[in-house]
Amino acid sequence: MWTSFRDMSTSSKPGLKVGYKEILIELPEEEAKGYFQKRFDCNPDKHTCSCCGSDFSVIESETLAKATMVVRKCHIDDKTGEWQDSAPKPGTIAHKYNLHKWYQTLDEYIERDDVLVIRREEIDALYHALQKQEESNG
Repeated sequence: MWTSFRDMSTSSKPGLKVGYKEILIELPEEEAKGYFQKRFDCNPDKHTCSCCGSDFSVIESETLAKATMVVRKCHIDDKTGEWQDSAPKPGTIAHKYNLHKWYQTLDEYIERDDVLVIRREEIDALYHALQKQEESNG
C-alpha cells in the first residue's frame, strides 16, 4: 500500500509545508500518517486555515503508479472506464482536452524535485538503525 500526502498550498496559503508538493510513503494510511508526522514534524491532518481546508490531501492506493495517476495526467479509457497509465490516444476525450501534452511516466514524475518517494525498505532500515542506536545508548 502507498499513501500520498499532497500539499494543498494555494495562493491564499502559499508555501510548501514540508518542502515537497507530494510525498509518497509505502505504508498503509494510518502508519504512513504516523511516519509522516515523526519525520517531518508536521501533522498531516492539520487545517492551518479554517476556510481553506486541510493542509494535505491524504490518499491510500494499492500501488505507486495508481497513487500518482491523476497528477501525472493519466487518463480514463473511454470504453472501459479504467485508468490507463499512458498518454491519451488520439480520438479520445482526454486527447481532445490536450491532456497528452502533460502526461508524465511514473519514472519522470518521481524524479521531480518537488516529489519525494519513501519506500518501505528505507523506512525499515531507518527504524532498524534507530533501534540499534537506542540499544547501544541504553
